[in-house]
Amino acid sequence: MPAKIIRLIHIQLLNNKENCSIIFLTGDFCVSKYLQNRIKEEFSHQVNNISVPALPEVAVVRGAVIYGLSTILYGTEFDGLKLVISSRLLKFTYGIQYNWKSSDDLTHDGKNLYKNLVLNLRSDLNLVNKDQQSTLQYKEKNQ
Repeated sequence: MPAKIIRLIHIQLLNNKENCSIIFLTGDFCVSKYLQNRIKEEFSHQVNNISVPALPEVAVVRGAVIYGLSTILYGTEFDGLKLVISSRLLKFTYGIQYNWKSSDDLTHDGKNLYKNLVLNLRSDLNLVNKDQQSTLQYKEKNQ
């Protein structure tokens, strides 16, 4: 996937008539330090500033909300239509699979199983991408 993203950035830069002075890395993919580093390695000679906001996965949504609110507040219209993003369909969905221990304090309401968890990379946790059937496993270091 990083190769495809890098190729798309190359295409954008080639199609630009002026020099690009800054790239903002936003969205879910840009949470990845690996992808951030690959983009910086590839484009730092072409672009002076490659910047990642504090929460890159939220930046796109925040921008859409600000844009949507500004069109409502100021009544900006395009061909008689309000310029508002009303829905977003995700390409992938993710779930969490956790190995429960007999000592875990669980509650059940007939439909859902609840447990207050603090998830971090040191817990016994599997992150499962249901669409690609791949699993990332994290185990405690003391095992």
